[in-house]
Amino acid sequence: MKQELKDNNKNNFKGPRKQKLGIKAFYDTCMYSLAGIFNYFLHEASSKRVIFSIIMELILVLTLKASYVQILTFIVLLATITAVEMLNTGIEEICDLVCPEYNKAIKIAKDSGSGATFVLSSTLFVLNCIIFIPKIIALF
Repeated sequence: MKQELKDNNKNNFKGPRKQKLGIKAFYDTCMYSLAGIFNYFLHEASSKRVIFSIIMELILVLTLKASYVQILTFIVLLATITAVEMLNTGIEEICDLVCPEYNKAIKIAKDSGSGATFVLSSTLFVLNCIIFIPKIIALF
């Protein structure tokens, strides 16, 4: 099957794709991106965890008076987590489409994407502990 796909791609190859330029192309790109974001937040279970994390961060930042640098750090980290979660969702969707049955390579790809998200989420947890535990202790 792989050879069949390669042969089919060779026959259909028409050279490099011409890249569209201009305002219309930029608008189209923005619309495709927004469609992906909306799809993620409307249909993916992991988006609920991301939304919960954002709400919790907002509560912590506002009630415990985080500095501007801390707020900026949280914004960057939460945006990165969201982007990696969306990429992981894309990887999982493609993997399921290509190979619906169990496959060790597919499992590794999916687990790696999940692992990347876990690393970032763990980093956010540690950062929260470092910044907010002393602030919480200071309240008592």
